[in-house]
Amino acid sequence: MLPDCGGGGGAGNGHRGAIEIVSSDETSVVVKVRGVGDDHWPVDGDHTIPFCGD
Repeated sequence: MLPDCGGGGGAGNGHRGAIEIVSSDETSVVVKVRGVGDDHWPVDGDHTIPFCGD
């Protein structure tokens, strides 16, 4: 069983860019984020994201 987790939210003009799914398994997904971040929201790069919920 996977833990419950919350998400984020916000308001604004939004961001444009690309999210590439690199791989996934039964517990997480690996993504590559490009052209989305800026100095105030530095999210570009590779990220492993765990799945949430039951």
